[in-house]
Amino acid sequence: MDRLKKITPFILLIVVLGLNTYLHLFPAYFPQLKKQAKLNIENQAFRQASQFVQHKYPNFNRLLQEKIIKGIVKDGKAKQRFRDAIEKEYQRLKGPYQDEDGQTYFLEVDPYCRLRFTRLVLENGYPGNKKIDGEVYDTFMLAPKGSPVPPPRFLYYCSAYLYKVYSLVFPQVSLEKFLFYLPLFFTLIFFISLFLFCRYFFSSMSGVLAVFFIGLSPVFIHRSCVGWFDQDALNVLFPILIVWCLGLSLEKKTFISIAKYSLLASLLLGLYAFSWIGWWFILAVIIIFFASSLANHFCLYFKDKATLIEKSFPYLVSSGLFLAGSVIFCLLIAKTEPFSFLIYSLGKNLQLGSSSSSSIWPSVLYTVSELKGGNPKTIPIYTGGWTIFMLSLFS
Repeated sequence: MDRLKKITPFILLIVVLGLNTYLHLFPAYFPQLKKQAKLNIENQAFRQASQFVQHKYPNFNRLLQEKIIKGIVKDGKAKQRFRDAIEKEYQRLKGPYQDEDGQTYFLEVDPYCRLRFTRLVLENGYPGNKKIDGEVYDTFMLAPKGSPVPPPRFLYYCSAYLYKVYSLVFPQVSLEKFLFYLPLFFTLIFFISLFLFCRYFFSSMSGVLAVFFIGLSPVFIHRSCVGWFDQDALNVLFPILIVWCLGLSLEKKTFISIAKYSLLASLLLGLYAFSWIGWWFILAVIIIFFASSLANHFCLYFKDKATLIEKSFPYLVSSGLFLAGSVIFCLLIAKTEPFSFLIYSLGKNLQLGSSSSSSIWPSVLYTVSELKGGNPKTIPIYTGGWTIFMLSLFS
């Protein structure tokens, strides 16, 4: 009984991962179109049978005609040609979404741009086709002048080197096909990391539930399924790893142990800054956490200096090393771009609502859906609906 209790969460995890994998593979095989193809052929068979019966048995009553029609359709469905017709219709329905080899196109234009940057890494060693004063440029953007490649470049380098390793075993697989399925690989790594994170700090069952609710969230499926070659799965993976390392550092008592995990967290933050322009949000959350924790310790133990020092020591060491290491690793890995872009973005976003120039053209910041304003009512919509949200909140 105890053995069953221990392995049950892992069995459920396999089931949840399998369900997520199935849903994330929809753009590759279009199983929904398979059902539509079957329905179309059945309807066609019913129409043909109805026309045949109406022509041959026009004087039969309606009930008898329907019985004959159903019999004809039933006999036809048992034949191979009916299954061949379904397959042909299935190929026709999914044809506009796939190339001549049956490979589904990427889901948007942006993944094709990222595909090109990744190919340039393989060809040139950097995600561009030209260097100007040490800066990586893409001369096909805003041609003929060209445009600097955006600072978050981790995805391109990581994907390129993963493809190099993969092609050693499967050299026949094209880069485009590899990158089409790569988001699923990143997503599965995120799910396993999320489960292990929850299992370590809470319980195995909480890890299964976390993977279940996050994995089946429509907004997450859309941003992490195959064909969506983007860093969205990495954007949620890095914060978990960073927080996990900091959590481990706060459990340690020795300076070496605290420093090891704190610096590892700062290294991950440096990679995060190299991956996404929104990297700084987790840094802000961590700073607030450390500040509030130290303030809480002071309020609790300000009369007992020995206890105050003992309780605050891991937080002081971890926060100091993490912040210092974050600055160093961000500069070493991502250079100064993440910081300069952050300052620039803050300045630009503070101006939302007022015209930034005298141009007659509207600001695209008002037309991009991702920049549209949010409100608390939208939170349940993106977390499975009001029922799941309220049950989760109550739990």
